[in-house]
Amino acid sequence: MRNRAVITILTLILTLGCCVFLFCSCGESGTSGEIHHTQDGKVIIRVSMYNNSSYPEWRAYVEKQCPDIYIEWENNLNNVSNVLYRAEHSDMPDIVCIRRFESDTTSELSKYLMDLSDLDFTKTYIKKYLLPYQQNGRQYWLPGPGNVEGTVANETLFKKYGVPLPDDMDSFISACRQLEEKGITVYDIDMLSPWSATSLLEGFGMEAFFNSKSGYSWLMSFKSGEASSVDKKGFTRIYKVLKRLKNNGILTNEDVNSDNAAVSQRFIAGKSAMIRMGSDELYSAPNDDKCIALPYFGDTPEDSYLFTYPVFSAAISRNAGSSAEYKEAAEKVLNAMLNEDAQKVLNKKSEGLISYNKNVKLKLSPSMSRIKSLIKKNKCFIRSLNSNSFSANNLAVTAMIKDNASAGEFIDILNNNLFIKPSVKDVASSNIEASCEVDSSSNCPGASVIAQTVCGRTGADCAIIDSDESTAPIYKGDYNSKDISAIVAGSPVYTGTVTGSQLKKLLQSCIYYSTTFASGYTEPLIDYPSLGGMKAEIKKNGTVIKIICNGSKTDDSGKYKIAVSGNIYNAMMYENNKLCSLFKADKKNLVQIFTDYFTDKTSLPDPEDYFEVK
Repeated sequence: MRNRAVITILTLILTLGCCVFLFCSCGESGTSGEIHHTQDGKVIIRVSMYNNSSYPEWRAYVEKQCPDIYIEWENNLNNVSNVLYRAEHSDMPDIVCIRRFESDTTSELSKYLMDLSDLDFTKTYIKKYLLPYQQNGRQYWLPGPGNVEGTVANETLFKKYGVPLPDDMDSFISACRQLEEKGITVYDIDMLSPWSATSLLEGFGMEAFFNSKSGYSWLMSFKSGEASSVDKKGFTRIYKVLKRLKNNGILTNEDVNSDNAAVSQRFIAGKSAMIRMGSDELYSAPNDDKCIALPYFGDTPEDSYLFTYPVFSAAISRNAGSSAEYKEAAEKVLNAMLNEDAQKVLNKKSEGLISYNKNVKLKLSPSMSRIKSLIKKNKCFIRSLNSNSFSANNLAVTAMIKDNASAGEFIDILNNNLFIKPSVKDVASSNIEASCEVDSSSNCPGASVIAQTVCGRTGADCAIIDSDESTAPIYKGDYNSKDISAIVAGSPVYTGTVTGSQLKKLLQSCIYYSTTFASGYTEPLIDYPSLGGMKAEIKKNGTVIKIICNGSKTDDSGKYKIAVSGNIYNAMMYENNKLCSLFKADKKNLVQIFTDYFTDKTSLPDPEDYFEVK
């Protein structure tokens, strides 16, 4: 189910920290357009990836293709707002790679990006797959190979009970009924994952977009960020499809409360017949059972489509065009990231990705045999999101399943939540600067600041957050609510009282969580734990020696109020940590707590080193 890496948190950080000493001018290449070089004359290209740890073999391939360029990998936490905030503070990376591509936030970022329309590589794409990544006729983004997300069935289970694999909506419902009679959970969906409702709504609703002029017209307006309401006719049809699945016992209240870990465990144990899964990971099934990928079904097999989205989309900063040398280096890196061989590297540890480029065929596993024809016919729908899609779609689908919402109510929920423009309010002026990078001793300055504000607002003696919840650097200057949303994750906060002995065990667990991977995930449960209100002495192998809280060494039997962030709590839940029962959710999340502290104090605490390595 999960893989616990042997390498420790500190070994990882010490390795990554070496560039500080090997290279000069590794700082901001920013919006100034200035070229930065290493001491041996290599151009430095900053690449902002959607997480810290995705695709190590691919990164190695890209670096090998660019021996005369030093690539500085950064982490945008799959958040375009993060990159936009940096750009607005003259800290724009040279290349941006994002997985969660949102029409509204990427539109705002466009003024900082280079038009890629005239690149020779752009001409290698199938034109229809470039449309979602254009703005005002300019090609600001290029998609990497596509992940096919949809229904994955345990084919062995179907054969065991003599149930034919479905190929349209009627046969899908029939198969579900037959399997349900055998006591099998037929279609297990993890709707606590924020993207699952969007997969259901757009996946089963693709017919509504492609089989009517109004639906397709609406889709194009939504992709361009111009739509202000949903297409009533198209979304009524989508509602009817989802309602039919509910009425046939396929979408249930249990789905609404299921998370990815629980769903994966049931599927691997052979307790469910079908789940939602992406082809960018390897399918898991019990024993020697075989998995098979299925499309999102329409009324007939010909009406079925594939729900896809790029493993990431890439853009180049406009600053890279400030000189021929700079532009050539950035384009060389982009080509190395997206060329045919790079796509094949990305495809290696997957069931099969699809290329959006002409004449590029990526190897598909036998599990994708039933959808090969749809790939060949280019019957692929690319996921459409704005910054509200995950939450709005989840509200609408949940209301339909749990509350039996009508079609009108379903559409009203979408209209009321999908097009919200967040209000922006002035908060305070930052007196400090703090990086969100983790140093060689595992300290993250920005996360230290955030953790201290959690202690200050919750009354906790100490706080533990994931350093990834410090999502962008803190700069000196004025801050509004939009800026704060860029630097602090909107995670929930949990508080509880523990003994000193339990606190030490919890911190030790958090260090282990940074090398623990959930099934199918490309990054660990948390990045690195960051502390507020306490300091810890640890060995180089990550073993906790002692904890200092409120200026004194913790007493094993003493009582301490502690606050933990959502990422920490979720990792504890995944690992079945018994300490979870001691925590209750705070009324406010991390952004709200940070904002309250900042507003009241009109300043921020200085960053502190909280780990001392012995």
